[in-house]
Amino acid sequence: MALAGDSRLFLALTAGCIGYVLKVDTNPIAATVRAAAAGGSPMTPAIARRVIERMHGPTEEAPSLSPRERDVLEALAEGYRYQQIAARLELSISTVRTHLQSVYVKLGVTTKSEATSRALRLGVLS
Repeated sequence: MALAGDSRLFLALTAGCIGYVLKVDTNPIAATVRAAAAGGSPMTPAIARRVIERMHGPTEEAPSLSPRERDVLEALAEGYRYQQIAARLELSISTVRTHLQSVYVKLGVTTKSEATSRALRLGVLS
């Protein structure tokens, strides 16, 4: 079951985080930091379960992208740069960046190549 914070969780983990704790975690912060420093990957059992489900669960569902997010992603996949996408779609560069940031979060990625690859794998792009 995907929860609202899953995109942030997986974005953090794919960006290199070694653990993930929530503010409501009952472990003292010092113990959590010591565990990470000792080579552990601190996370609650519920978060660990979500990670495992993502890794071993059924095939992922394609995220729901707005038509404009899809247009921007398609242009990115075709090799256009932000300025070119903005001109092509009659948007500001800031709006292009905003759409791509939303796409990255929805896809759980951090780079252009990851976004394109994941979108193709999930059938978001054809």
